[in-house]
Amino acid sequence: MDDLYDYIYWRGDLSFEKISPNEIDMVIFSMLAYIDFLPDMIYKNKLKYYNLSKLVERLEKEGLLVAKEETSAFEIECYELIKLISKKERYKNIKVFGFSFNFEKDNALQFAAISFILPNKEIVISYRGTDASLIGWKEDFLMSFKHTVGSQEYGKEYLEKIAKLKRGKINIVGHSKGGNIALYSALKAKESIQARIKKVYSFDGPGFNKNSIKDLGYLKIKDRMITLVPQGSIVGILMQHEEPIEIVYSNKKNGISQHMPFSWQVNVDSFKRLEERDNTSLIFDKSIRVWLEQLNEDEISTFIDSIFESTDAAGLEHVYDLKLRPIKSIYNLLTVYLNNDEQSKSLIEKMVGSLFSVMKEVTTTEYKNKRDTLFEQLRRGRVEKEESLRNKIENIKSKPDKIKKLQVLEEEKI
Repeated sequence: MDDLYDYIYWRGDLSFEKISPNEIDMVIFSMLAYIDFLPDMIYKNKLKYYNLSKLVERLEKEGLLVAKEETSAFEIECYELIKLISKKERYKNIKVFGFSFNFEKDNALQFAAISFILPNKEIVISYRGTDASLIGWKEDFLMSFKHTVGSQEYGKEYLEKIAKLKRGKINIVGHSKGGNIALYSALKAKESIQARIKKVYSFDGPGFNKNSIKDLGYLKIKDRMITLVPQGSIVGILMQHEEPIEIVYSNKKNGISQHMPFSWQVNVDSFKRLEERDNTSLIFDKSIRVWLEQLNEDEISTFIDSIFESTDAAGLEHVYDLKLRPIKSIYNLLTVYLNNDEQSKSLIEKMVGSLFSVMKEVTTTEYKNKRDTLFEQLRRGRVEKEESLRNKIENIKSKPDKIKKLQVLEEEKI
């Protein structure tokens, strides 16, 4: 099976003039948004450009592509990706510029973006998805009911800033939450900017809640937007989508592993497609939708605040804290939880309990529906087979001369 790296080896020596940019190239650019670039690349009064090959040399020299204890396996793979493509003819002369980074704990904001200029003068704007910070995860939860969140507004402003500074067609990409920001930024941009947008890609990025999606003018650029999700998606299928969703094939077993595009399988210049998502993804999708419909905004908001106040009080700042110090982290969380007031504890227990209850109900219903469908198919097949057999018998009975003729022929063969 062939993946992202096979594509790079196949196409790495072919320029963008020979082989036009495609969705696999766009996934690669979305992965580069997870890298912390040089501080002097952050836009202030003027832009600073780096050729990709020279930039990687500088990043390596300053130790910015070296894994630390807390570096996730996904981030390490992004480091290896940029080092690999920086040596390939297709990518090494791409100009990289406009790094933007914002992290505000009090406002639950986690945002980063980077831009590229391709040899054909097209611009690619890439938004970072959720990183390992718990603040980033909190912002994801807030998306489920808030009209807008901070990173979406930062994304829109970033697009407008880059579009004002640079001419040319614009591709907008993002993975995970970055995909949501890509869609939001394009939908909320000025018409003059929208006219320059060539394509918007969301790679397993969530949609929008039912309140905010009503105010997004999808009709203007819907034909240039696409969301790709793996067959076991549990992120990209969250909330509502108006843009087309296509299913790509991942060679990983579960939705969490499939979320990382490094496992997505390729043809020559595109990802392999599937007709539908797997059953686990469908059940998870339906469960979350039913669960959220049962809750009001105040309950969701209070629940999210309670969860993340607990993680903060327990001294947890990153997802990898649980991996590096699991016993201490769990102990601190339990201590904080037990010291919570009864109202907070009751709410957390109610929300978690209702989610499991909904998942159980949906799973049971889906199983029953599949079982009933299977039984109905078997019953229908049996009836059709019996009907066909009766018709054949009646047909033979109605033509006795034909039976005699067939018998004579059979005897002559002998």
